[in-house]
Amino acid sequence: MDIGASSCKAIVFDAEGKTRGSAQQEYSRNTPKLGWVELDTKQWWYTVAATIKQAVNGSDVSSEQIKGLGVSTETDGVVPVGCDGEPLRPYIHWSDARCYSQYDWMLSHADTEEIYRITGIPLHKSWWSPPGLKMLWVKENEPDIFAKTKKFLQIGNYVLYRLTGKYATDYSVAARTMFFNIQKLEWSEHLAAFLGIPLSTQPTASKSTEVAGRVTDDAAKLTGLSAGTQVVAGGGDTECSGLSAGLTSEGQALVSVGTSLMVLVAKEKPPFLSDKKSRQLSGTGMFSSCHVVDGIWLLEAGSMAGARLTWFKKEFGQLEDQAASDLGISAYDLLGAEAKRSEPGTNSPVFVLSHDAIFNLTLEHKRADIIRSILEGVAFEAQQILEAAENSGTEVRNITMVGGGSKSDVWRQIVADVTNRPVRSPDQAETAALGAAILAGLGTGVYESIAKVPRAGAYSENMPNPGTHETYKALYRRFKTLCETSRT
Repeated sequence: MDIGASSCKAIVFDAEGKTRGSAQQEYSRNTPKLGWVELDTKQWWYTVAATIKQAVNGSDVSSEQIKGLGVSTETDGVVPVGCDGEPLRPYIHWSDARCYSQYDWMLSHADTEEIYRITGIPLHKSWWSPPGLKMLWVKENEPDIFAKTKKFLQIGNYVLYRLTGKYATDYSVAARTMFFNIQKLEWSEHLAAFLGIPLSTQPTASKSTEVAGRVTDDAAKLTGLSAGTQVVAGGGDTECSGLSAGLTSEGQALVSVGTSLMVLVAKEKPPFLSDKKSRQLSGTGMFSSCHVVDGIWLLEAGSMAGARLTWFKKEFGQLEDQAASDLGISAYDLLGAEAKRSEPGTNSPVFVLSHDAIFNLTLEHKRADIIRSILEGVAFEAQQILEAAENSGTEVRNITMVGGGSKSDVWRQIVADVTNRPVRSPDQAETAALGAAILAGLGTGVYESIAKVPRAGAYSENMPNPGTHETYKALYRRFKTLCETSRT
C-alpha cells in the first residue's frame, strides 16, 4: 500500500519486484476553516480497503498466495481514537496550519535545543507542525475529545490498526511526532511529561520490517486478503521510496519531487546540524530522522515545491491541458518542453519557493522563462539542503530523483546542472509502494537480507553540463541572497 495525500495505491508485486496487479482511488480533503485541512478517517480506510480488493481481484494471483503486506504512508497528521478504535474527530492532515499558538507556547516555554537533540525536529514557527503540536492543539481546544482518547495515530498507524487490530508504528513514522528519541529508538517520557500527553497514547514502535499483526476476519472481508496474512509495520512514503531506489548507505541522496519536495541524505549515525539557520531550511525545517533501513538515519527537509507547477498549470496552462488531452499525453510534458526553450543566463528570473516570489522578472522574459524558473527554484531549494548536509560533514555522492518531477528530462537535467552531480531516476514509478513491499518481503522471510531485495530496474541518468553549472552557480548565489533578504 502507498497512502498519499490525495489518493492511495495498492500494488501486488512478486518476489522479483514485478507488478502483478494494481489499483488506485482518490479521496477528498475538507477545509472547514482557513488553514485547516481535515479528512474523514473512516472513509479514508474504506477507500484503502476497496483499493486493496481491486488490486488483488485484478491480479493474476490469489489472496492465499500473498505472503505479506507493507504500508507506505504520508506522515505528520494525527487522529485521536477512542477505546473502541473509532475516530473521535476528523483526521488533522499534515498540511494543516492551525497550530501557530502551540508553536508560540513551545518557543517561549521549551528548550528547543533539547527537543532537537532528542527528536531531531528543529522547532521554528512555521505553517507546518509535527503531530505532537497537533495533539497539543486537541488537548487545549477539544478537552472532551482528549479525555476520551486512547491513542493518537497517524494515518498509516490507523490503517495498520484496521488491518490487524494492533496499534503499531515504525521508527520512521514515530520520528515525525516530536515524542520519539531517535538515538535510543524509543518514546521520550521526558517530552510526554512536558506536554502533558501520556506516552500510553502512542502506538507500539518497532523496526519497519517487524510484523505488526495479521489481517483480521473483518479486514479480510473488506480487502479481499486472506485472514491471517502478515502485515509489517512499513514506513513513511519518502523513506520507502528511498529504500527501493537504493538509498541504503551513507552519502546517498534522494530528491523526491511531487506535490512536495523532499530531500533525504543518508547517514550511519543520527545526524544533528550545529548551524541553527540551516535547520530552518524549507517549509518543514531540516530534520534528523529514522530510515526504514536498519542502522541508517536521515537528514531530510521538505516544502510544497511541486505544487507551484501544479498551480501554474491550473491557472495558466489551459492550452497545455487541451493539447495534452488531444495528444493523449501529460500537460506537464508540454510545460517541460516549453521550459526547455528557455536558456538560463545571468539575467534569468529567480523563483524563491519559500516566499512564493519571482525576482528579476522583466518585460524581456517570456512564458517559458517563468516555467523554467519554477523548475530551477525547486532545484535551488534541493541544493540548499544538500549543501547544508555537506557542511555538516556528509559527502553527497550521488542523487536519485523520484516522484512525478523525475519523469521530466528537463527537470532532471536542471537538478544535475544546479547540484553538479549525476542524477538518476528509476523506471519504476511506484517506488514508495515497492519499498513497502520490500519491507513486507524482509519481514516475512521472502528475502534473506537487504542485499537480496529487488531494486528498480533501468535508470535514466542526466550528467551535469559544466558550462550550465557555472551559470547556475551565479544564479544560486543570487537565490541564497534573496532568501536571506526576503526572510528579514
